[in-house]
Amino acid sequence: MEKVLNKIRKLLELSKSSNEHEAALAAARAAQLMLEHQLEVADLEAAGQAQADEPIVEEAIGEDGKIVHWHASIASGLAESMGAQAIVFADRRGRAAHYMVIGPPSTLAAVRYMYAYLAREIDRLANAAYKRECTERAHAHMPEPSARRWKASFRVGAAHVVRERLNAQREATLRQARESGHGQALMVLDRKGDEIDRFVKQHHPRLRTMGSSAGQGSRSGYQAGRSAGQGIALGGGDKALGAGQGRLRP
Repeated sequence: MEKVLNKIRKLLELSKSSNEHEAALAAARAAQLMLEHQLEVADLEAAGQAQADEPIVEEAIGEDGKIVHWHASIASGLAESMGAQAIVFADRRGRAAHYMVIGPPSTLAAVRYMYAYLAREIDRLANAAYKRECTERAHAHMPEPSARRWKASFRVGAAHVVRERLNAQREATLRQARESGHGQALMVLDRKGDEIDRFVKQHHPRLRTMGSSAGQGSRSGYQAGRSAGQGIALGGGDKALGAGQGRLRP
């Protein structure tokens, strides 16, 4: 497992590249590596050549002074893409938000690295895109949009698309596994998913569903964010990557 995590760490080092698509591809490839590793281990378990020895735990991968919906969206998308679950803790006013992920420790380590990378990358893209938007509007003799509102909408749009594509990539990988005769391994992964469900019900019996979208404060910002999210290569066969506590809605 440590070899896989080291590969993920090296891939995420590419996030320092000035090429945004190269950095985004690294993040998506890291998620795919994790799922492929899980399938390999599940194959061994199904054949009786290995035993599952990782417990189900929960860990905070990020926190904010209030619920930041695009942070919640990428936390949930990453957790889902790797077979884990994400929840958010906050007070009654949605403050002191903690993004928690539930699953095996090795999976959580990968989600934590990926979350830090994507949060940083989407922020970077938002700043760069806003500058371009202002330049284009200046040439057209149009007023600049509100920086805060435009960038916030951009981040939501980008996070939504990245989440959608991560989930689509996971489904494609699992479909390929079924077609390749890895049915027993998929049954092992299903059992692990059931273990996570039981953990959640046992430790968070009052969990309620909450949305992970903050809407579109700026339509142009949101659409620019979705376009940026579409440009993030996802690897694999695709050429592109409340109060109290709440489950982040799929």
